[in-house]
Amino acid sequence: MRRKPLPGDPLPRELWCEVFARLPVKALLKIRCVCKAWCSVIDDPVFVSMHLTRYKNNRDCTHLLSAEGTYWGEVQWMIRSSDKFRKTMELDEKFDYNVRGYVNGVVLLICSSYGRDWRDKAIILWNPSIRKCFKLPLSPFAGEGVFRAGIGFDSLRYDYKVVVIFYPSLLTGNEVSPLVDVYSLRSDCWRRTTRSAPSLCCYGCQVFLEGSIHWLGSKLSNDSSSRSGIISFDVSSDVFNCIKLPDGVRYCHVEEISRTLIVLDGCLALLESFANPGCIWVMTEYGVAESWTKKFTINFWLYKSLYLKESGELLFRGKDKGVKSYNIRSQQMKYLSKTCRKVIYFVGAYMESLALHRGADGQLLKSR
Repeated sequence: MRRKPLPGDPLPRELWCEVFARLPVKALLKIRCVCKAWCSVIDDPVFVSMHLTRYKNNRDCTHLLSAEGTYWGEVQWMIRSSDKFRKTMELDEKFDYNVRGYVNGVVLLICSSYGRDWRDKAIILWNPSIRKCFKLPLSPFAGEGVFRAGIGFDSLRYDYKVVVIFYPSLLTGNEVSPLVDVYSLRSDCWRRTTRSAPSLCCYGCQVFLEGSIHWLGSKLSNDSSSRSGIISFDVSSDVFNCIKLPDGVRYCHVEEISRTLIVLDGCLALLESFANPGCIWVMTEYGVAESWTKKFTINFWLYKSLYLKESGELLFRGKDKGVKSYNIRSQQMKYLSKTCRKVIYFVGAYMESLALHRGADGQLLKSR
């Protein structure tokens, strides 16, 4: 249904949306202060989602968002060029938090304190492009125990959702099914879903694809018949699925540091790096375990993989702690940085987004 033109404006609202959607975020934040009509356009969740697809937004991945630091100090956030891994900007934010997800330019951060009770841990959503963050309220269902978290975007409701999975069995030793809480940014509230979660414990950083959050999962019980897999959670329907790993995947007792979920050519993929040679498996048909194909072999040991660009360029750290890139298609390797001596916790494609500029339920947030 076509919307009426903005009051006192000869151009229809749809045209203003098309114009604004091609502008950078900083310009839009200034434009929304010009008049109420333009503000209503830019604050519309539908427009915020539209801007992600219309604006060119670092499509060639020329800039990366990087979290770096020392083992004993605060994490420093940088924007780096992807060709030389050269620092182009140092952000003021210094979070002592672990990165658990990154979707549409929004980072999910979990307080890195060592307490078991998650009520003592802060969960924060942060948009680096507009320097705004939002601390989630405590879930009324929160309890003691091991938990994992992820973030996704519900395209049906134009809503960001945070999913927290509790594992009581890891604390008590009893066989208790995982509990799942879901937070909606748009409604600013938590709810406990009745959907049952697979009996696998999530680990590693997530991948968001096909409207679902994906984690690698390891078995919770000592049952030798159970094995690792991939857990997916559809943020629109609250449905969990368990995806089998490729049949050719080898067993490894250090799964968390040896396997990484990635996206390659729009497909879910698995990077195995604990052995020489390493390899990349690609699920050519989403959700179909039989479509797993070993597409690339990496004939050297990866000390730590950092990020895979759409071009097939894999950024990783070598034994000498420098940052290198390896093109999985052309098999060419090059040094990007020989002087990056910090611990690198996270690398992702830098993306401008209007997400969080109004916070939860339209409440404006403070810049960090």
